[in-house]
Amino acid sequence: MRFQRISGLIFCYLFSLVCLSCSGMSDPKSGDPSGGDVFETGIVRVADLDATGRAAFANIGADTLSTGKVEVENEEQQGEVKVEVTGAVPMAAYDVQFCSFATRTAGCFIVGSLMTDNGGNMEVKLQFPQHGIFAGVFALTRNNLNQFVSGFAAPMSSSAQEGDDQEQEAEFEESLQSVGAVNGGLGSGFGPMGNDPLMSGRVEAKGKDEGGDNGGEGSVEVTVNGAAANATYMLGFCRFGVVVGGCFSLGSFATDMQGNATAELAFPQAGTFDGVFVVTRDVNGQAQNEFVTAFTE
Repeated sequence: MRFQRISGLIFCYLFSLVCLSCSGMSDPKSGDPSGGDVFETGIVRVADLDATGRAAFANIGADTLSTGKVEVENEEQQGEVKVEVTGAVPMAAYDVQFCSFATRTAGCFIVGSLMTDNGGNMEVKLQFPQHGIFAGVFALTRNNLNQFVSGFAAPMSSSAQEGDDQEQEAEFEESLQSVGAVNGGLGSGFGPMGNDPLMSGRVEAKGKDEGGDNGGEGSVEVTVNGAAANATYMLGFCRFGVVVGGCFSLGSFATDMQGNATAELAFPQAGTFDGVFVVTRDVNGQAQNEFVTAFTE
């Protein structure tokens, strides 16, 4: 009887160790430190993009827009894209497209459509039609004109989520994925592709934090887990559809012995932008594109 009790205690101890080990593991395919991919960003008017960003689009419309947001869900509702617009043209039909960063506007395809109500507002859930890992932007067109695109205005404004904590709501929050895993990569004109490991990562553009660490200015937080150990990376932003002069640097950050890092950097320009964040690393004197904000479907 005593032997049975001891055996039972040993089994419970070993079982507890296994459970603790499992709970600490993260999905190596995930691009999010919390265990799942994330893609959530605002929607802006194409006409409001800075001059360099507008150059990527032909036939730019002039529709009104108060606010907008696009979110990709790939956990409970895999492949679902939620699009919200307020203050657009009332009772109007918009086509929702996804445009690959690699192929620019030549690679856009239809995700679905939405019809605004008499206030110019609508929230719709659409099914993403393809599978893979995608980097790019969502664009909304009407009457064959490019009206809106997923993006953000900088410096980011202050906003709060519902709840007692009044936390800031990110205006751009996307997972990082290895460039080599993205459908089409970054396309031509973006230099060599690296092969650094990456367990998970995220880029989040935050709004103003009055009296906070960023001195009231918008900031960008980058997090990587399981990248190259003791390495120095550069974070850049690249406008959609612009090959030459479309990227600019936010600064550098360094990983620890486990290849992990979290850094908060200032967004260096003011204006309205669409595009992707790219993480590069200097290898033998040459900048290699390692990671990019993207989502998995």
